[in-house]
Amino acid sequence: MRAETIRTWAAIGMIGAFGVGGLASTSASAQDGLTWATVGDLDNIAYDGGEFGVNAGRGSVGYAYRISKEEVHTAQWFDFVQTFSTQSDELDDLLRPLGWGARRELFYNGPGNRYELVPTVPERPNPALENIGISWRQAAMYCNWLHNGMSSDPAALMDGAYDVSTFGFAPEGGLSDQLTHHPDARFWIPTLDEYLKAAHYDPAKSTDETGAPVPGWWAYGHRSDELPVPGLPGEGDSAQGLDPTELGVLFSDYIGVGAYPESVSPWGLLDVLGGSGEWTEEPALDFRGRFFGRQFKQSSHGIAPDEFNDLAWAFGAGTPTSQRGSFRIATVVPATGSQCLVALVCSSVCLHRRRRS
Repeated sequence: MRAETIRTWAAIGMIGAFGVGGLASTSASAQDGLTWATVGDLDNIAYDGGEFGVNAGRGSVGYAYRISKEEVHTAQWFDFVQTFSTQSDELDDLLRPLGWGARRELFYNGPGNRYELVPTVPERPNPALENIGISWRQAAMYCNWLHNGMSSDPAALMDGAYDVSTFGFAPEGGLSDQLTHHPDARFWIPTLDEYLKAAHYDPAKSTDETGAPVPGWWAYGHRSDELPVPGLPGEGDSAQGLDPTELGVLFSDYIGVGAYPESVSPWGLLDVLGGSGEWTEEPALDFRGRFFGRQFKQSSHGIAPDEFNDLAWAFGAGTPTSQRGSFRIATVVPATGSQCLVALVCSSVCLHRRRRS
């Protein structure tokens, strides 16, 4: 694929020459275009692995966190690409997705490329909300960009959540990529546990004889253990299984994110079923135990109904340069006013003690 070409990753070496200091921040907030679900119920029961025991014992998280309700889509990636694509051809190559609801501006003469959203037409009504095809490494650079305040300096791509200089191959075989995000990262690709919990765990799946909530895990991401019903928005649970021969186009590609507001996870995540495949931070190992890629949640996006897609245990793996889906963003829970006050008081006390000493 294009993202795996020598030219693309040569661009990383070019960016590295800029260093990581002196970032020129844009005026936009790092949270523009993102809506968040806060996931609590600390130390929840783990997932049992479903029918085949896949990921059994995972999904228990001992801290609160936030995760984006929607997958990163065209409108968000559009702003990201446009920030860098007009700086050079190399940066344009580095960040351009495999598929999205945008296209090149024909009469722009460089440097690099400039893009515009595909015009709205009846069979393609929401180009800005369309899914994207990106690699894990591109997703990591997007998190770095958010961490660095959406700076227009190419150095903002290089570190923050993930150190891009680690991306490559290990001498003993496999990848040398940084395994997990930096502890102080402000935004990151969700871990497998974070993703599983936000998409399928319900702290009140049922109730006992006293009416008290009983936690549990849903097989599918719309709070159900039953196979989703395919259909257009307002008629089904998701776009999965829509027949392109009847619609004239692969309409499920063009419906866009958030079109099924009733099909939500217990924590409010949209498009857990029928959306794009979604990257997680979880390493994927080959039969020799070598790190070769990342795990992603398999999706029924654009294909016939299948009970083995969209399930809590339905995870695949891909190399970090394959442009095969999208991702959600995880972040910390902002401190409340009382927490900020406690921190301020503690800071003042410590300062007063230092001055006295």
